[in-house]
Amino acid sequence: MKSESYKMKVVDKKVVANDLHIFTAQKKFKQMKIFITLSFIFLYTTTFSQDTIQAMKEVKIVQSFNDTRVVNVHSIETLPKGVLELRAGFLFGDIAGTNGGWSTFFGMNSISDVVAALEFGITDNIMYGISASKGGGLVNQNINSLLKVRLFTQKSGGGMPFGLAFMGLGSLSTMDERNDETIFFEKFEHRLSYHASMIVSRNFGNRFSIQANGAWTYRNVIPIGDENDLFTVGGAMRWRITNSIGVVADGTYPISSLKHPENGFYPTIGAGIEINTQKGDIIQVNVTNAPGFIETDFLPYTTSNWLDGEFRIGFTLKKQISLKRTKKATPDDIPEQ
Repeated sequence: MKSESYKMKVVDKKVVANDLHIFTAQKKFKQMKIFITLSFIFLYTTTFSQDTIQAMKEVKIVQSFNDTRVVNVHSIETLPKGVLELRAGFLFGDIAGTNGGWSTFFGMNSISDVVAALEFGITDNIMYGISASKGGGLVNQNINSLLKVRLFTQKSGGGMPFGLAFMGLGSLSTMDERNDETIFFEKFEHRLSYHASMIVSRNFGNRFSIQANGAWTYRNVIPIGDENDLFTVGGAMRWRITNSIGVVADGTYPISSLKHPENGFYPTIGAGIEINTQKGDIIQVNVTNAPGFIETDFLPYTTSNWLDGEFRIGFTLKKQISLKRTKKATPDDIPEQ
């Protein structure tokens, strides 16, 4: 009995040893499966992160226009953060037509509008500006204030396919209370005019850009028979010839039963050449039938017809100054010899 009992214990010990060996092998196999799974997860995550970072590097912001203006209308562009811009514009008289020709030396002896502006980039997507203009419309001698916000920026490499911006403008006339029997100011509010526009742009490659804009203009004082509200639609383009020279053009059409050629009103059309100087300044020479520079001034009052030679030469100059503080060098920034 003792020998049989001893044999059974020996057998039991062998069974336990075999079970323990099997359990240990299974445990090691399970640990190996976990290790392999975690390795694949780590490898996949690392690869995905690298691809994501690479894709983010490939996404670049696309600049559609070279300036915050095209010819007559605003472009989608805003000033960079901390950049102060000084603008000056001169618009001469008609080259031909009733008010042009040799008697005015093709418009050079008369000035339709002059504007001086100071604008600042609050952020890369928000800019503010204030300007003073002579004005070429019925309500002139204006002080203007604008705010432009870029809502979306076109990006390459699978980013945003277009740009979107909003521009708001207010004008205050400082002219005499009564100019003639047509325009007069009984209240302070009558001196105010407003303009708001949405701008959508698209850049194709690095040479050609287009944009579309829809706008609303409101005037508190209008001639008898006119309308306070004016809605307009338009488009613009820019073609880069070289790194320093580009061609720009824009056109705006009034949506109104009153503002049409039969009543002496015409769409606003302009074209020009942009020249970038080596210092980063921009000079634009253009021709347009707009009587002024500011939207509240020229959109309701464009009565010049291109087909009659009633267009004028204009110049726009701009100078940018960066107000960003530059970091002063410290001993830590100086490399060791």
